[in-house]
Amino acid sequence: MRKVWLVLILSLASMPAFATTLVTCGPPCPDQAQNAFKTVSEDAVALIDYKALEPAASTGLVSLGFGVQATYLPVKKSDWAAVSDKTDLSGIGAVGLQVVKGLPLDIDVGAFYSAVPSAGIKVYGGELRYAILAGSAVSPALSIGGSYVKLTGVDKLDLSDKAVDLRASKGFPIATPYVGVGYVWGDSKPDASTNFKEVKVNKTKAYIGARFSLGFFDIVPEVGEVGKDILYNLKLGFSFSL
Repeated sequence: MRKVWLVLILSLASMPAFATTLVTCGPPCPDQAQNAFKTVSEDAVALIDYKALEPAASTGLVSLGFGVQATYLPVKKSDWAAVSDKTDLSGIGAVGLQVVKGLPLDIDVGAFYSAVPSAGIKVYGGELRYAILAGSAVSPALSIGGSYVKLTGVDKLDLSDKAVDLRASKGFPIATPYVGVGYVWGDSKPDASTNFKEVKVNKTKAYIGARFSLGFFDIVPEVGEVGKDILYNLKLGFSFSL
């Protein structure tokens, strides 16, 4: 576990390698290769899916939060080697910026963007969240939300993700733990020239994390699951609210 969090911290300075080219299969494309593409698609959707990294309570109208976040996902090396230009990959990662802003009526909006200029890869998306219960000293906060994320820059692949989730949190001095469950709809569309078939990724997701606040500075570790994929997330940032 310590190694995983070390990888995440290092990811804040350098994004781990991500496949940039989808290979051509066949024709005909054997079932084994198509199954590998299905697994890779599930991994990729889990990686780009919008990460909570925030408690459920509304941040308030006069609020703003931003931070650097990183995600690490262990993967099966043989599947990625079968369909991409990465032949020795045991894990994939993403690093980027997240901004959260409070709106009227207990609504929060979040946005995420990451890029790998040397590879031309970009991931961007957003979340809209409504606090059903504001929470108090004795009761938890509860919210519902929806998100959309898009990846570009991987040759011969169009990848996107939509999700909904239900989140609960309870504030304590310094720490605010939270948990969430939801559902993900991913779409992995390969170019026809690759001979792979489109993969629909429909999976449940769950996550648990906590925001540790030291003045305006926040540290948010989170562990999530999309289908069978386990993700380790970390955000370092700043926030304020009135």
